[in-house]
Amino acid sequence: MFHLQDAHFGSVNVDGWICASGGRDGALKLWNILNLKEIVEPQDYKSCLLNSRTGAHGNAWLWSISYDKQNKMMYSGGFDCNIKTWDLDNPFLPVTSYSLASPILCLAFSHNSLASGCYGRSVSLFDPRVSLQPVLQHIHHKKPVICIASDEKFIISGSEDKTVVVYDKTARKVLNTIQFEGFPLSMSYDCKQLLIGDVLGFFHVIDPTNESFTKEKTYETGHKLKVTGIQHSLGSVITCSTDKTIRILEPNHNPEPISVLNCSSEISKISAYKTVLASANTDDSITIWLPEEECS
Repeated sequence: MFHLQDAHFGSVNVDGWICASGGRDGALKLWNILNLKEIVEPQDYKSCLLNSRTGAHGNAWLWSISYDKQNKMMYSGGFDCNIKTWDLDNPFLPVTSYSLASPILCLAFSHNSLASGCYGRSVSLFDPRVSLQPVLQHIHHKKPVICIASDEKFIISGSEDKTVVVYDKTARKVLNTIQFEGFPLSMSYDCKQLLIGDVLGFFHVIDPTNESFTKEKTYETGHKLKVTGIQHSLGSVITCSTDKTIRILEPNHNPEPISVLNCSSEISKISAYKTVLASANTDDSITIWLPEEECS
């Protein structure tokens, strides 16, 4: 485990050897996490900082980060109402920028498309191969859009109005609206399953089979407070919370904990890629977990 101070509270995203972070200072930072295992003293972790872009979103909060792994591009969204594109090979200046009408609260890149959700209730879809201009927009929520995911056919958005809306890109209409007792804060869409973490500390399994998007199961996570992040694979379900813990759960009908990671502060986001796990913490720090064999 590596704890990077003076980093960021807000957003974190890890992809291979790069970890990107953003926070309330509006800066965007890129970290080389492979070099962490070579550093003995924690105060020297800043030597892993590849790039720090001050004012990437002015003085506004940088709240969302998403990757286009194939093209080595990264997207950031902030409370300045801007979405920006960054070239990871030359991250000093944004490649393109687009302004929306309200702060961007969530981003998701999938199948050559970028989806965004905003405080002003709107959901937008972009095709960055053409330009950073919306190819469609819709407003089917009554409150801010907190989390978002997408695939080739659908945009899935969760809101403070306690709903998840499944929107058909081709038909340009709502396929389904799913109601919750506590509003959704986070989602993970992979392995033919959609998982939703909510403000009450539960996670829900949504079945997208045959385009049904029906709520199948609701599980206790073991968290005492809201689930601020969730990510799943065939091997685990990982959740984080404002109760200062990250829980790695078994991906089955009885999701017992595999491990519980205790942190010194509340956790706002998590990101996992293969064997690397990163968290953004409310004390303006990032925590990185690597397998022991990679640290030896």
